[in-house]
Amino acid sequence: MSTFQRALSLGNATAPADLISAQFSVPFAVALALIEGERALQPMSEHSLSRSDVTAAAERVKLRLDDELNSCFPVQIPARVSISAGGQHFEKEIRVPLGDPANPLTDAQLVQKAIKLCSGLRAEQEVCALADQIIFSGGAEASANLDPLTALTSFVADGRTNRSAQRESRPELRVGSPLASTVEALELEAIRAARQ
Repeated sequence: MSTFQRALSLGNATAPADLISAQFSVPFAVALALIEGERALQPMSEHSLSRSDVTAAAERVKLRLDDELNSCFPVQIPARVSISAGGQHFEKEIRVPLGDPANPLTDAQLVQKAIKLCSGLRAEQEVCALADQIIFSGGAEASANLDPLTALTSFVADGRTNRSAQRESRPELRVGSPLASTVEALELEAIRAARQ
């Protein structure tokens, strides 16, 4: 995998000891996605840390500095993945990953991500209803009244408060986690909708 210098300076453990280390390991995330697909990263689970097939695949991921890609950072967050297997060679380059402000998730993708990350906290129907209120409320009323956003953030907080044991066993529920990032993304969508 060719990428920029900052990505090479991450922990990049091939057998991370905890979820935080796993989230800051390009080889581990690439290996997990290769084996399980993108759903394995939303959210990453403790179970994945003990999988020998994932750590073995992570050991085969080689990171390289690419001067051209490095010159694009931080405006872009580029990477080029090359895979050789079975006598074939595949290569894919991404300059701006999905979810970046320059390549945002669609409303439908954002709702699906929220559903995945809120699973175990709230019913899918609840997450969809709140997301619909935020995404599809618009005009002057939305800018003056962000009650749906307040409802979403308190609803996530209530889910965390009422499930303290679950919070301890699921790091994705902690501040700064992908779930918190999803709430931030929904906040940005609400602001975008309010300005339209």
